[in-house]
Parts: sequence; C-alpha cells; structure tokens
Amino acid sequence: MTSGDIGTKTALLDMIGTVPPGRVTTAADLAAALDVPPKRVSMLLGALTRAERHGAPVHRVVPKQGRFKRPEDRTPVQLIQLVALEKEGLMLEGQRLAGFDALRWPIAGPPGPDDSSGTGQ
Repeated sequence: MTSGDIGTKTALLDMIGTVPPGRVTTAADLAAALDVPPKRVSMLLGALTRAERHGAPVHRVVPKQGRFKRPEDRTPVQLIQLVALEKEGLMLEGQRLAGFDALRWPIAGPPGPDDSSGTGQ
C-alpha cells in the first residue's frame, strides 16, 4: 500500500464514520467524494484490517443501488452486514434495501487546502 493509499484510506474511514445509524452510502458515493475510481474504494475496503472494520461502521457501505445478491449467493460478510443493518432498522424488500434512495447519506469530500468549513467544497 502506498502513502497515497494510506491517506485515502484514512479519509475513507473518516467519511464512513459520518454515516449515522440507519443510513447508508455506496462505494461510488465515497469514490466521488474522494475523487478516486470506485474500484479503488472497493480495494481499500477489502484491505481493511479487523481493527479498522470494527472501528468504523463499514456495514453502512452497501452495494450499488442498495441491491444485494440473492440469498443463496450471499457471502458470509454480506450476511453479517445485513444483520448489522437490520439491527439499525433497515430491511430488504426482495434484494434491495427498502427505501434505499431516502436512506442514502450525502457524503462530502475532505476539506480542500483553502476550506476551513470542513465541507470539502
């Protein structure tokens, strides 16, 4: 992992930490805020340590459009994620999070060099 990846990972974890219980975001939303490709966000999420995973609400980063795999195709990680989301009151309708569009949390990018407001804009 490069020093750029470490900085991006730190910013990524900070952004995920802003997503409140009962709300969600996607890798694409995070990528747009970080100005990196979604694949890079997915790679960084996959490389998180156990401590990093437990220190940030990564279960709130859901698949594109809130659509999960069919039950028989879900991985153990997705099953754990769905249990965590259910504990926050979120449910699936079929394969998609019920009310996904309303649950989506707006992610702001990291502050720029001249931005003291912390909004990233």
